[in-house]
Amino acid sequence: MHETACDDPFRLASAVRTDTGMRPSVSAVREATRVAEVGYTAVVDRMTPALTPAEIAANVLRSVRSAGGGPAPDNTFPRRDPAWHQDALTVLGAHREDERLAAQAPIAFAITVNVAGTAGTVAATMVLDEPSAQLRHDAATLADALRGVLDQVAAGVTPLVLESAFLAAVERRRGTLRRETLAVLRLAGGSAFETADATKALDGTDVIVVSATADSAHGGIVFQATVHVDSAERLDGVPMRLIELR
Repeated sequence: MHETACDDPFRLASAVRTDTGMRPSVSAVREATRVAEVGYTAVVDRMTPALTPAEIAANVLRSVRSAGGGPAPDNTFPRRDPAWHQDALTVLGAHREDERLAAQAPIAFAITVNVAGTAGTVAATMVLDEPSAQLRHDAATLADALRGVLDQVAAGVTPLVLESAFLAAVERRRGTLRRETLAVLRLAGGSAFETADATKALDGTDVIVVSATADSAHGGIVFQATVHVDSAERLDGVPMRLIELR
């Protein structure tokens, strides 16, 4: 277990590089993403207020391995300060491995896995108690802004254009959101997530991860999607909404 930290609290990046630089097939990414979703299901289906981050991470790892994958620790994201990480699980916020998660605060988390050399990732935000109207508003604002971005993903569009649209959408319904960030990553070498060049147009063959992260008055929120640019197909099926477990 270790905590991650970086100068930019919302920067998404990876230190992993490959020798070939070859892009993975869409089917390989889809399978890796499916395994990441198995980890997501392990979090949601087994979550109770009595669990600690370390226990949740252990549940995720068992589920991911049973589905044919393993953790991809060098591809951990969202990267922000503070965040708690173990194996395939990252939980945003200041947490201890033996400390129970607060039922009233949003739990923003990501699952990042490796399946036969290809990385897959999903992210979501949930709450263990009835959320306030303000938290629901803030989560809906971030999710709707990301959905609007996904509608614009196409070959020839730059990440900078997507980011501008995202920021404008959040501003229209801001609520208590702050430090909102849109990150676009390319899955370049199978196991390598790379931050996309903001001014370089997306290629139709790209598989990208688009992640929206922000702080609210109640805690961090993250929503995310993995998309094949040419077909505009979303490769993951994690709900892009605040998940209420009550």
